[in-house]
Amino acid sequence: EQLPKTKQKNMLRVPRRLKPRQRKATAHTLAAVLSLTLTFILFIAGMHIIWIEEGGVLPVLPHHVNLHENALLASSAEDVMPPLGGTSRSCVARIDTLFPGAVPGNVMERAIRKIFNGHGFNGDNTLLAVSTCPDEVNRLTDKLYMTWGDCFPMSGLTGIPFTGKTGFGAYKSHCPDNGCLLIFFAPHVGISSEGNLGKIRRAGMTNPSGACGSILAALEAIRSRKEAGLALNPKPSDDYQQGEVEKVLEAHYSEIQQANEPLLAAVDVIYREIKKRIFEMIPDDIDTPVGIIGGVQINTDREKHEEGYDYFFARDIALKRPGKDFSDQLPEFKALIRRQDESGYSSS
Repeated sequence: EQLPKTKQKNMLRVPRRLKPRQRKATAHTLAAVLSLTLTFILFIAGMHIIWIEEGGVLPVLPHHVNLHENALLASSAEDVMPPLGGTSRSCVARIDTLFPGAVPGNVMERAIRKIFNGHGFNGDNTLLAVSTCPDEVNRLTDKLYMTWGDCFPMSGLTGIPFTGKTGFGAYKSHCPDNGCLLIFFAPHVGISSEGNLGKIRRAGMTNPSGACGSILAALEAIRSRKEAGLALNPKPSDDYQQGEVEKVLEAHYSEIQQANEPLLAAVDVIYREIKKRIFEMIPDDIDTPVGIIGGVQINTDREKHEEGYDYFFARDIALKRPGKDFSDQLPEFKALIRRQDESGYSSS
């Protein structure tokens, strides 16, 4: 039945003024819409997308979120290997020659996470310790912090764990209840875009500089002393760490001199020293699971702070359960890398 024309007009007419109750309801509706919109914007900001060092786009969660537990890491974006980015082919070829099997830091971090997650380690129950040189170019630890959270620093120059057994005791006492300890240690060395070992271009600097500078300075000091026939003198207390580096390298100086790549041999000596001291700190009867990640960090050129990324050459990956010896996890690490290789990733 058709309505009268006057009623039709009244139904179509928009009221010029809303009643107080209508205005209140409309205001509440608008406020709710704005609130939902703002919440959505803040959510997107909290999970902002950045162009990460490796050259890929990945979601970055707020620092308090454990990345290894988030479904975003299972997405296909994570499995896309980074392009060369700012790292030249000459540099990558040199890395492949000197450190066969070295992988970019993001590849290392994913493999490490998979191995230790499988043994019950996670960002909630695990306390990370790091024994690396305090050089600002060392970026591998950034990736570990994102997964494992808080970190106990153990080291000084070159990565030698100068905190010693007292430091390790403090580290263990900070472990979460019924938790795990995860220790990452690695000396570092630079390789420039031209493939020069021991040199990199740092952010804001025109000329290359040394990496690791402490190792290079120690080798030069030892060479000068030996040419002058001088004995090793203890360093003053305000340079104690460098004195220790010189002492370690001088004990193996003949071995270093005879090597095809003396700097590479020196890095190896420092690695063995770090490893020895780390393992000496860990009691045989420790009642906490301990994971070990040892290797060499390889720095590359970066013109800006956010550019460039490190490679990792794995040497020791192991797990110790209470009452048991260390079990070697390096074969599993290499198998994970091979599987990524076969799916299309290549470091060169």
